[in-house]
Amino acid sequence: MPPAKVGATIHKVRDLIFKNRNDIKNFCKIINRCSLNQSQRYVLYTVDSIYDGVHFDFAPSLEHTQTNSDVTAEVPIAQADTTLVNAPRTSDIDSKTIIRTLFKIPRAVYTPKFPDAVRPGPDFCALLDKELEKWDPANRSLQDVAKIVSDMHEMVEFISEHSIDVLVGPLRPSALRLLESYKHALLHDTRHSKVKILMLATELLHVLKIHSIDSEDLQAFILNMLTASPTMLKQCNVSTLEHLSRMKLPESIRSNFENVMQSHTTKYMSMNDWAAMFAMVSRTSDNRAIIDCFIHGYKILARNMRRDLGDEPDLKTVSTITLRNAVGAISTLHKRLRPSDPLYKNATRLLESLWPLVESRRSRFNPVDLINITGCYIRHHGEINPQVHNGGRNCLDILIQEIHRRSGDFLLRDWVSLFEVLDTARDVMVVNVLRSNPGNYYIKMATIQRAWIEDVATMLQQQPLEQLADNIYSLSFPQCATFCKHLVAAGCYTDALSATIERRCLALITDLKYHTSRHVLDFHFLQLQMVLPPHNPLRSVLQSNKSTRDMLSHLSSDSLLRLLDMSPICNLADTLLLLQQLTSRIEANALKPSAQTAVTIMNHALRYKDANLVNAVLAVSIPPILQLEETQKGFCKLLDLSKYALRLPKSGSDITPATALNDFILERAIANVPHLGLTHLDLLLQNLYRSTGGYSPELMEAILSHALEIDLLGISLSQVSSMISTLSKLGIRHDLLLDRLEQALLMSLIEDDGNRAADCLISVGTSLAHLGVRSQKLNELYENILDGSPVAISNWDYDSLSLSVRIGLVHAISVYGVVNDSLEKRFIQLVQQSESTIKNGNNSVSFAKVDPETYRKLYDIYISLLVTGPPGMDTNAIQSEFLLEHLPCYHWFRQQEGFLADFKQSPRYSQLKGALRQLGLDNAEPRVTEAYFVHMVLDSPDCEAVLGAGNKIVYFVPPEDELVWWTPRSEESQVANKAEPHQHIIGQSNRVIDHLQRSGWVVVPVFLRLWDSLESDARLELVANLLRIKSVQL
Repeated sequence: MPPAKVGATIHKVRDLIFKNRNDIKNFCKIINRCSLNQSQRYVLYTVDSIYDGVHFDFAPSLEHTQTNSDVTAEVPIAQADTTLVNAPRTSDIDSKTIIRTLFKIPRAVYTPKFPDAVRPGPDFCALLDKELEKWDPANRSLQDVAKIVSDMHEMVEFISEHSIDVLVGPLRPSALRLLESYKHALLHDTRHSKVKILMLATELLHVLKIHSIDSEDLQAFILNMLTASPTMLKQCNVSTLEHLSRMKLPESIRSNFENVMQSHTTKYMSMNDWAAMFAMVSRTSDNRAIIDCFIHGYKILARNMRRDLGDEPDLKTVSTITLRNAVGAISTLHKRLRPSDPLYKNATRLLESLWPLVESRRSRFNPVDLINITGCYIRHHGEINPQVHNGGRNCLDILIQEIHRRSGDFLLRDWVSLFEVLDTARDVMVVNVLRSNPGNYYIKMATIQRAWIEDVATMLQQQPLEQLADNIYSLSFPQCATFCKHLVAAGCYTDALSATIERRCLALITDLKYHTSRHVLDFHFLQLQMVLPPHNPLRSVLQSNKSTRDMLSHLSSDSLLRLLDMSPICNLADTLLLLQQLTSRIEANALKPSAQTAVTIMNHALRYKDANLVNAVLAVSIPPILQLEETQKGFCKLLDLSKYALRLPKSGSDITPATALNDFILERAIANVPHLGLTHLDLLLQNLYRSTGGYSPELMEAILSHALEIDLLGISLSQVSSMISTLSKLGIRHDLLLDRLEQALLMSLIEDDGNRAADCLISVGTSLAHLGVRSQKLNELYENILDGSPVAISNWDYDSLSLSVRIGLVHAISVYGVVNDSLEKRFIQLVQQSESTIKNGNNSVSFAKVDPETYRKLYDIYISLLVTGPPGMDTNAIQSEFLLEHLPCYHWFRQQEGFLADFKQSPRYSQLKGALRQLGLDNAEPRVTEAYFVHMVLDSPDCEAVLGAGNKIVYFVPPEDELVWWTPRSEESQVANKAEPHQHIIGQSNRVIDHLQRSGWVVVPVFLRLWDSLESDARLELVANLLRIKSVQL
């Protein structure tokens, strides 16, 4: 994108006007020409500085400026006692031309909101008043004023479409008088046909309603005409029908109107007429049959095109206005209908059918239409597969390339609209149009969006203050709020931009008179408020108008969901209020999210740990699934929902939707296991792990048997890693199944990315070490990683990994059991890099950069090297002041001291202490040894007198470190469980006990699962037996 060209349209219009600043004839020509171009018209309406230097001398007579269309004899407006004049004079035509031109400039037609403010350029209001006063009412033809009203209609529609109505005040008295006289003439006209009068009257009625002008007499006049002549509707053009569709028609006229619309679908129409009428019915009609007929009407039009123009017609004969209307109609229907509606699907298929026409005419669309059409195809790219002729994988590639090619013509408002469109498909892969990143042919849409935001922000910061103000002040308040949101998200909300944007917003807010309970701009006020910093002055002004809670309560549910998508860049307090509002609406059944929307809501809720919102979504999502007749499909959907329930913290209540979902899954599991894939099987095991009621051996045997039969071809690395991790958490060691999963893992590593591979190797190494499983192939892979030898991983580069990932990987390798000279070298490098990372120039430690978990892992590697390192290792080489006296040591022993404090406050401490006291071991106490916290140390003289010589430790083994299921490779039955209860220690407890024993301690393990199930006497007996104390003194 050439950012220097942003705003070029403003310079072009300013130059054209400045060259004709003293020639009113040419000035009118320029205004009329610019009004035909949407971008240039937008500049005329919003940028006052383009009129700077314009000055007209009103004293001389104006030059004749009529056009061929102006000299045609027209019928004048007939006042009650006015004689008709058939031939207007030259001076009248001059005034008429100037008046028509001024009616295309809002600042001439509307009273300034700030009369005392100085605006560049001439006083267009005074000029309009003067020319209207000169224009003799007796010489005004009906058609002359009709053209003016038509221009006003286009102007107010344009102002409304671009949300710039806040820039204009009320209609000028002179313009009001002109409209009133025009209405009077229409009501008393007898010269024109009824169809002509109806067309003009409906357009005037629309203009009057927009300006809140009394029009009851005109509306009654129209209804009387339609009642007296029902067949008149068949002769009306599209614009008249659209105006009528917006009126509150009596039942008889409404029925006749729908019959007329239905009849249009049964007769021949041109492509232009079809698109215009389709756009009209999509906006105004509630008759599904009529809408469906227009959708299917395109098939007839396409067939007629092939018949008239051949098998390969010239698609360029279709106008861009036709395509804009057709695609706009589809977008309107998509907004009005649910995705499950058949009409919605028919409209989507029509969008696919229109693509060849859009593709052939894409270079002729104006920027606004190009962006809107791109937005429609982006939102539905996953549902359509149009045929592409001009290169690119799909239609999005072609549209993005066209936008990039024409980006130099965009106004700032076009860029803001484009950023909002691209935001709807941030993860979609499209062709790379960024010259700064030529390495990848396809990149994410979010990457392109961010690059364009940065380019636009850079361009604006480099502009002089006057040009910057022209660009920013051309935005409406909704556009300012949206632009601010994207700048904040991209990290480009700099002081230079923020000052101008906030001044613009403050000026608009001051003028909005924001006091109503349901304001149309509530969403944009709240959007801006949520992205601004907490102590920003503009944010304070926004909050003073209305509280966040009140604004949220009056927004629609769709607006709340749009705000939810912004939550990553919003203030935390406002986001929490938003989540509360969504929760209350879902619980009150005021919001029924679709399946995809439910997933989006739960993802955001889990980011902020909002269990209430997740449970509310689950409560409305579970019942429809339970009612599905396809039980297997429904069971898989329940498992998909459980992904979000599993991420919630365990609740003390047994009646939450999350716990109910867990119960539903386990109740239906045994019948549905044979139909599950690996991903759903993994989710089922996670639900088993989450369940507090345990699981039946029959269910576990069914799961393991099915897991041995699943085809693992094409399974992703993350899926395999997650399955191994879940088996590890459950304490299930099935050697044959783990062998299959490990083989699939090694095959997936060949094609996966190096960063993802590192994360999975950390998870798999830790999980297999927890179960006490080691294999030769994985062992060799870890050794090669440590040695720096080639490994079978795509794009593997150990040095490119972040420091925390490298520490995590080396820690997982040490826990897995690969402790050799290469590990020692890697460890020394990691310690040195960690020390240099967190120390500043004064060689003092910066605690702000510390990640406690990372440094605990670093110290744990050190313990592994000390206890299980290779023979002859120089321990001094792995010791450093930083390691032993600073962060790693500090965080490690702080955690161990935390374990000690927690244990002393638990009932198990009192239980064990009491049992030992009864055995005569009064001085036994928990302690942090050289490296680990232990639950009770028996090394005092009193303890040695009872137990004999030797340092003994009582160590509690938690349930997660107990092997629950073990099926060896040699077992004939593929799912037989050979794990005896309370016999097999795994995981961290096994590792700690091994390290303590290597250090000279005698460890006496006590299984907590068994301990908690016993009474006090049985506990005393258990401890006595474990410590081999024969006589117990009670």
